[in-house]
Amino acid sequence: MKKKNNKIRIYSALEIANICGVVNQTAINWIKNGSLKAFTTPGGQYRVYAEHLVDFLKDRGMKIPPAVMESLNDGFITGNKILIIDNDRYAIKNIKDTLEAHLSNCSYISAVTSFDAGRLLMSEKPEVIILSETFSEITVENLYNTISTRRDYEKPAIVFITEMNSTVKDVRKADLVLQKPLDSEKLINFIRYYIGRSL
Repeated sequence: MKKKNNKIRIYSALEIANICGVVNQTAINWIKNGSLKAFTTPGGQYRVYAEHLVDFLKDRGMKIPPAVMESLNDGFITGNKILIIDNDRYAIKNIKDTLEAHLSNCSYISAVTSFDAGRLLMSEKPEVIILSETFSEITVENLYNTISTRRDYEKPAIVFITEMNSTVKDVRKADLVLQKPLDSEKLINFIRYYIGRSL
């Protein structure tokens, strides 16, 4: 993965309270009652993406500080590539449409054959690879072993999407495993975190 200079701007409850001119508990209450979309860190702290803070402020008719608006541009660096590998073009389109609605500054490439997957993997150097279980020609382990041999860029994240009644046993090499029906929010948050890190 190429080195990034920018990080996705994420706000704590205290920062949001200061922006809105309220006490910290009020910001936490907004999050708890679902008015303000947030996620929790492994340590249990609330965090809010800049885009969700802006949506919240707009919905409430509150003034949006210039610094908050500017932080929307501190997210993804154009050029981050996500490779979707699936033999179902309709499934690829659904994943792409879902991700594009939230991760518009990424570029999306797809493969429906193992030849295309190998070619795109080598030529495009994606940051994230989404592999469907239905694409039986490539396993998670095979994919991991292939990308681990590359020395010209760092290992991309592997997201493995399993079927509801999956019989796949070994998915230890995947960075994220999701079962159908797809938890889109979990996938989006994972990609945001993974390619938004400053390496």
